[in-house]
Amino acid sequence: MNCLTDWNCRLLLRGDPLLGDDAELSRALFLCVERFGIKRFCMMPTFDPEAESAAGFLLRREHAKERLLPLLPSGARLRMGASVLLTPGLHAEQDLHKLTLPASHCLPLDMPIGEWADWMDLEINRLLYRAKQRLLFLSVERYPIFYPKDVLERLMRIPGAVYQFNYRALADPASIALIRTLVSRGTTVLLGTAVEDPYKLGFYEMEHYLTSANASLSRAELSSLLQGAHLFWNA
Repeated sequence: MNCLTDWNCRLLLRGDPLLGDDAELSRALFLCVERFGIKRFCMMPTFDPEAESAAGFLLRREHAKERLLPLLPSGARLRMGASVLLTPGLHAEQDLHKLTLPASHCLPLDMPIGEWADWMDLEINRLLYRAKQRLLFLSVERYPIFYPKDVLERLMRIPGAVYQFNYRALADPASIALIRTLVSRGTTVLLGTAVEDPYKLGFYEMEHYLTSANASLSRAELSSLLQGAHLFWNA
């Protein structure tokens, strides 16, 4: 566990890397490396297709990358992703393919939080079968709180899908049960912090979460979980 990845890094100062203090952001990244053992960061700035164009988002993201690279601690690696909000008609977004992660070509999807609606089912189907997208579901630990059990089971069985959980989920029995089921199927499960405010990283109990994972998962399960995330980065 000496080289972890933050697959849902939100350290862009509440979504806008052009705001805030470079020194604060640099300290936060250093903390992730030195205290948590996170040496790979996949930044996930939010893309809302109802608020901006994909072209505008990609330009904004490139500016963020230019600013972030000099702030990275020695030995750390950076990848730029996108937290794509699921909205009606998303599948028809012209430049949707440009928002996928390199190599894996997964589309990181940020699901609406609240009551499940029929349009969400329809849009996911269109993303899969019309837009031919491989989906990466973000912050899956939230799903059991809001979505019915049958919906959750359908989402967990989408062929080729990848699922990202917060590291906090490793200390949550319900999330651990989901992770164990996914890992047993050979499904790729990723972990991330999703912390937006650099100040709050000081209260992030990574050691506790990893200790909980050691207690809750078998050595083979934990190895499979971490190895899968490692291979996904290098895909």
